[in-house]
Amino acid sequence: MNEIEGIEIFRSIDQALGSCSSNEEVFIIGGGEIYKQSISLVQRIFLTIVDVNIPDADTFFPELDMSQWREVFREDHSRGVSFEHPFSFIVLDRVN
Repeated sequence: MNEIEGIEIFRSIDQALGSCSSNEEVFIIGGGEIYKQSISLVQRIFLTIVDVNIPDADTFFPELDMSQWREVFREDHSRGVSFEHPFSFIVLDRVN
């Protein structure tokens, strides 16, 4: 794979996280398999739920055990000029 200035490529989540400093905030932006592999590592989830049915969808965010999470923020948006479908932006913190 060609190198691109400023881009680092890692072969595993552990390798990627190992390259971060301990006080650095890290964001994991999936696909579905990346989410599955990393969900046990995260303390906060920034979740957007879009109210739309996509019949051919084949990739999903993992099911959450909500007894392990607490909703700390929610912002609901109805259908608008700049977005076709209603959606909610939710922040969940892991319950320790």
